[in-house]
Amino acid sequence: MERRESSRCAGARELLVGGATSLGLRLNSVQQDRFVRYCLLLQQANAGMNLTALREPEQMMTGLFLDSLSLSLAIPEMRDAGASEGLMLVDVGTGAGIPGVPLKILRPGMRLVLIDSVAKKTRFLRNLAGELELANLDVVTGRAEERASAGGHYRDSADVCTARAVAALPTLIELCAPFIKPGGRLVLPKSAPLEEEIAQAGAAAVALHVKLLDVVVVPPELGLGVRKRIVVYEKLTNTPPGYPRRVGLASSRPIRG
Repeated sequence: MERRESSRCAGARELLVGGATSLGLRLNSVQQDRFVRYCLLLQQANAGMNLTALREPEQMMTGLFLDSLSLSLAIPEMRDAGASEGLMLVDVGTGAGIPGVPLKILRPGMRLVLIDSVAKKTRFLRNLAGELELANLDVVTGRAEERASAGGHYRDSADVCTARAVAALPTLIELCAPFIKPGGRLVLPKSAPLEEEIAQAGAAAVALHVKLLDVVVVPPELGLGVRKRIVVYEKLTNTPPGYPRRVGLASSRPIRG
């Protein structure tokens, strides 16, 4: 069974390689092999827990891995191996390691912090990091509100914070902005139209000391959806006291103007 699954993952690699090339990214043989192994480990883990709704290798290579690599369009350092050395990226609510692990495979010299509140998912991620031989990678079990609290180890420290979780921008800003340092960026994949959601996030942006920097359009020919966008915010100053608020408030009572 494992041999058949491994063969299917290997057979789907060209979808990822071709998509990465369209993004201007070159995946060497070691990186390609890591993605194939990642695909296989995800398939195996999905038999016992719901890490992802995408089950087929072709779906994983495009809907998970290539989708993650598309964030390089909004992170200039990811487009150059030298520039990414020492970059610190925090992935909030990472689940199966998306988008953080594919970006780490692309640029192994960066530091990656994966945060998820579900212990069985973080156990999978620790095993995954070992299987893929990925160094300088922290896996943290806990809620974002707790890990970015005042005095927390990761507060105001990262260059980039991202989250693929399905949540509105006001919620994502409160959960993610406390992790990044002044000058750092929030890089948040979303779907268009976004005008109303961005407007609703204005109060959260002010409260968390970030400003809208860009909205990057992902080329539809990549096959990731014609409405795919990446919203980028820049951190202006350190996180003000009182944020993030206690667990659950960012989603149940998002900051409004």
